[in-house]
Amino acid sequence: MAAAHTLNADYTATAAKCVLLRAIYRLGALLFLLLMRRRIGRLAGLEHLPRQGPFIIVANHLSYMDDFLLAYVVRLCCGQRLYIPTNTKAFKGVLRSWLHLAGGAVEIDPADRETSNQALRQLVRDGRIVLMFPEGTRSDGTRLLPFKFGAFNLAIDTGVPLVPVALLGTHQVLPKGRLWPVAGAQASAVVLPPVLPGDVHGRDAVVMRERCQQLISAHVLCGNGSAPPPLAEATARALAERAEAHVEALIERGPETIRPADLWPVFRLAMLCQHARRGCCAMQVQVFRAWGFWLLCAPRLLAPLLLLRFHRLAALALQRDAQQPFVHYVLGQFHLRAPWLAGGRRQQALRALAQAYGAAPAYGVPPERFAISYAEALLRNGHPEQARVVLLRHFHAAPGA
Repeated sequence: MAAAHTLNADYTATAAKCVLLRAIYRLGALLFLLLMRRRIGRLAGLEHLPRQGPFIIVANHLSYMDDFLLAYVVRLCCGQRLYIPTNTKAFKGVLRSWLHLAGGAVEIDPADRETSNQALRQLVRDGRIVLMFPEGTRSDGTRLLPFKFGAFNLAIDTGVPLVPVALLGTHQVLPKGRLWPVAGAQASAVVLPPVLPGDVHGRDAVVMRERCQQLISAHVLCGNGSAPPPLAEATARALAERAEAHVEALIERGPETIRPADLWPVFRLAMLCQHARRGCCAMQVQVFRAWGFWLLCAPRLLAPLLLLRFHRLAALALQRDAQQPFVHYVLGQFHLRAPWLAGGRRQQALRALAQAYGAAPAYGVPPERFAISYAEALLRNGHPEQARVVLLRHFHAAPGA
């Protein structure tokens, strides 16, 4: 293996190879979405994943699907690639070697422990998210094999969190020796609370290993083969809150500065939320808000193609909660801003914004958030006096100002 300091951002020796590997990675990610996403069942505990690297994931090992499932979760949840230290024996042959590298594998030679440890520390210093299987090989799913110390020593040396993950049923989706997923089978995962080196007395690798093994075995050996529904419900709520915080941060920065790329984190979180709880109302609201901003900042030629999806998302959100103020607000903004040929209607804007303004207190939202848009809708519909009253109610000047 090349020395760690000579490797580029994708841990390969040449820039040209790096470009090709990225293309293979994107193609592989697309194929995974098309072929394997339906094989992912319930995901829980995603709120325990740090927002970004560096950190180390330790998981039980059942199948080659383990790598793909966790790479999928990390990509959507953290927006980063997952790097997987892999035995140099797996890199025999050009095609096999390139497929491993494109999937995030980093070549490790167990016979050269010093170089391997240096490469692993380099991954962490570069802020990467590293996946390690402390069992060292695949188990049969009925028990955990003894955990080795590599991941725990690395966490202590670098001071980064360990995130235990219990993988369930991946060996049923992609059994050993099979290249195509089993029809109807699904795999689940439970992300468990991080174990921090500083929380362990004396920074003892033995204690960290035992704690992670206990956390993982509590789910692997429980026998139900899926993530517990209460944990998944909590995950759906946490993902929706995170999506809402992202949208609010974009609004605080300035709605006019929002670009389509700024909204991708919301859509990524929504994809994960589908694995925790399908039809989560809170997430549907945030997706609709993000879609509304996307519609406003999309090129004019593309906007008509987005309208059908926009209205469908509105109908789905209102079907779950007919009074939801943010959904009515986005609808009102659409009707205020869109031209008549695109479906914008001033009367509908007034009705939607009046609903958002009136329902806001019941949802714990200050009504002044919608007051200016509501007043604008009143003004455009020929009610200047009512618009003035709404604005004075919330934004009147202080006495003596």
